[in-house]
Amino acid sequence: MSVSFFWPFWGGYHVFALDQKNYNYALVSGPSYDYLWILAREPKLDSKIKNFLLKKARLSGFGVENLVEVDHTKPNCKKKN
Repeated sequence: MSVSFFWPFWGGYHVFALDQKNYNYALVSGPSYDYLWILAREPKLDSKIKNFLLKKARLSGFGVENLVEVDHTKPNCKKKN
């Protein structure tokens, strides 16, 4: 599969894990081992699910020690009136 965030740039992606019941989380990578994302609908992911996804990523050959966890408790932009 491929995805485009900004036309005309396209990139392949691979889904390694997916919450098939509720689509609450996914483990997605780029076409190489350079990019890996844990995507979730909620700002905080249950630790059991997170550990499951990290284990799956490690077993797939990804170095998860460099993953950046985003702090969703701080707003990224000012609210406009």
